[in-house]
This record gives sequence, C-alpha cells and structure tokens, in this order.
Amino acid sequence: MTTFADLNLNVTNLSDNLIDKLVENAIKLGYNELGLSVDFEFPATVPRTKEQKKKDNKPQVIVPAPKSYKIPQKIANRLDTFSRKINIFSRINIKIKPSDINTYLHHLKSKEVLAFDIIALEPLDSQALLYLCNNNFNADIITIKSGIECGLTDKHLIRPLNNAVNSLSLHFELCYSPSISSSTERRDFIMAGRCLTFNTKSKGLLISSGASSSINLRGPYELLNLAKLFDITDQDSHQIVRRNSHQVLANSFCRKHTSSGMVYLNDSSDLIRLKTALFLYSIFHDILKVQFLVL
Repeated sequence: MTTFADLNLNVTNLSDNLIDKLVENAIKLGYNELGLSVDFEFPATVPRTKEQKKKDNKPQVIVPAPKSYKIPQKIANRLDTFSRKINIFSRINIKIKPSDINTYLHHLKSKEVLAFDIIALEPLDSQALLYLCNNNFNADIITIKSGIECGLTDKHLIRPLNNAVNSLSLHFELCYSPSISSSTERRDFIMAGRCLTFNTKSKGLLISSGASSSINLRGPYELLNLAKLFDITDQDSHQIVRRNSHQVLANSFCRKHTSSGMVYLNDSSDLIRLKTALFLYSIFHDILKVQFLVL
C-alpha cells in the first residue's frame, strides 16, 4: 500500500528550528515523503542598448543550492520505535512570467536546476501556462497558484493540458494552504480543481500544502474529503491524494538517476556487470543461432 506524500513544504527564508517544527508536524499527520521547496524567480528583464548587446552583458542568474536537511535525532529515535521511514526530497519552485519565455527559460536545463530532486514551474498567467504545456523543460510539476489568472476556464487550454499530462508526464499541483484563510482563494481553489479534473480526467492532478507554517497543514484523510469538492469518485480522490505524488517521485528519479528511464547504475561496478551480461547474452545468442542452422 502506497504512503502519503506532501511534496510542497515551503521552507524559503525559514530558520532551522521552524523547518524542524514543520517537518515534525507533517510526520505526525501521517506523511512519509516530504518535499522541502525553495521559491525562485528570474530577475526582471531590463531593456539593453546596442552597445550592451554587442558586449553580450547578459544578467547573471544565481540559482539557489538544494536545501540539505537531516531529521533531528529526537524525531529519528521516535520513528525507529514505530519502524517508519521518512524520505526528504529537495524541490525548487520557479515562477515563470511571460517576459521570461524568450530570455531565461534555457536556465531550466542547467546543472544547478537539475540538481534538485523535484523541479516545479509556476506560471503566472495563461500565456506562460500555454508555453509550458507545449514544451519539454525536464520539469516534474506545474503549480497552479491562481486558476483565474492562468485562464483554466478557457477552452483552448484543454488540448495543451492533456498534452502535458500524456506526452510530457507532467503533473498539475494545487496548494490548499492559501484557501484556508481566504474565501476568495477558496473559491479559486475549487474552480481550478474542477477544471483540472475535467480536462485531465484526474490523471495529472495532485494536492499539496504549500505551507510555510504548521498551522496550515492538514492530514491526508482530510484531503481525501477535500478532493470530493471537485465532483469526483472515491477512486479518483485516492488517485489525486495518494498515487499521483508517488508517480511524480518516480518520474523525478528516472530524470535524475537514469539514462532516458532505461538504465540505472547504482555503482561503478554495475557498469562492468552490465558489459559482462551483454557479452554473455551475445555468446548465448550466437550458440542458439548455430543450433537453429544445424537443425
């Protein structure tokens, strides 16, 4: 049976003590896979003169390093008594503006960005969302902060959303923490969830907290009831809350540790074993070919 995961715990500008409290409360609520997210936004584009273009003085983009975190010893001892295993993943949440499309998006394939376990893109309007759905940037998640600003009710987005889920293996994420304190955000959350479940057939949608405080965290079984607001069945709600997050982790593992999702080398000795296995297979294939010709 798959465990529950919260892949968006926002730890931007949080101290170590606050991160420990946030992780501890998430573990108490029943989450076994946690993603520590760091927000990042490209600098604003400034018009350059002809001399600056000749000198090729491009603005420098400094991507933050992945957040290294270790579970405190007190929490680790408590988890050992119950034989629970907690996995912590690093995540970067990159905000994409329309002005970034022709200037900064090549940085999404840089080594600094690919060093994170989970790569999430947050479009700020419908133009950026449409561009991200039609192009592959090795991302795992597209975070929808506002369904109204992203234009999820527009009919021309139905095909790009399906293309992003089926062809690019992307998942769309909704964060429930802003909707706890605001009725406007609550209506936008329900509207975005209904649109995404209808357009993607509940295949590529997941719900995360996006919380930077433990007050805004909710348990996984509360999220199962929350998903019922999207007018879906019990099976689809379990797909959204439980299974889709593990599919995101599987896709991110294949992106980071395998070669096109085909070959995974855990150790340098595995390469030698792979060569010997291929050599033995070629010999065995030649023997079978000779026996077939004799018969």
